[in-house]
Amino acid sequence: MCLIVRAMPPSSSKLRYLSIRDTKSPREFNAQEYNDIAQLLDLMFPCLISVTPYSEADMTAPYWKDHWWFIEHIRKMYKELRLLRSSNFH
Repeated sequence: MCLIVRAMPPSSSKLRYLSIRDTKSPREFNAQEYNDIAQLLDLMFPCLISVTPYSEADMTAPYWKDHWWFIEHIRKMYKELRLLRSSNFH
């Protein structure tokens, strides 16, 4: 799956914090999936400040320490790039 979402305007969602719990069986994501999920989160939730595990105990859960922390890292880079680009156009 390859998302090409940069041409679409961000949504009007005002969600600022998202806590997740990924309960599917652990598997390896590939680089494209990390990128696609990060782009989708930035597109759907342009005001998002952070994605965190559902509970503090989940910080060491495989879904977070093996995958989602990196998706969050990429999402923040997309957000920073989007904000930088929009400030250059105004």
